[in-house]
Amino acid sequence: MELEIKDTLAEAVVNFNTLSKLIKSKFNIKEAILKSTVVIENNSGEADSIIKEMVTIGLDWYEILHFLPKYPRDTMNVRICHVLFKNKPLISPDGATVDGRNFKFKLTEIKEGECIILTQDYIAKPDHSIRQWVIDNIYDNGKEWAPQYVFNDGGGDNDHPKH
Repeated sequence: MELEIKDTLAEAVVNFNTLSKLIKSKFNIKEAILKSTVVIENNSGEADSIIKEMVTIGLDWYEILHFLPKYPRDTMNVRICHVLFKNKPLISPDGATVDGRNFKFKLTEIKEGECIILTQDYIAKPDHSIRQWVIDNIYDNGKEWAPQYVFNDGGGDNDHPKH
């Protein structure tokens, strides 16, 4: 698989001081992130509210909030960039047993395409942003796990009729 990060589509700044205060007072992380984020550049053609939503769902906030007390900062810069990719694997659910203990997956390869990647400067390691992109883009979250297959191993535990 190959990735090439192209143009910056949007940039935003998250104010950690505001974020911390809002989380402590409202206990609503999504609302706190949205209210703490300011879009400073937007070349994407999307509304600023969409850029803020992308910042909310596109970053690993658990990891960021985990490190914040240990490495305090006032702000974090976030960039949303256009990405070209080649030979990207896509893993999709392809079936599960009725009891939910055995699963099948389908692996396909997308020869080339484009998407976006979010980078941030708080955890300033390129592999962190790439890891998050892989998590968000390699597994097909849009497909449901329907009990469609039976893996008949002869043991009787999972020998269920097909649905």
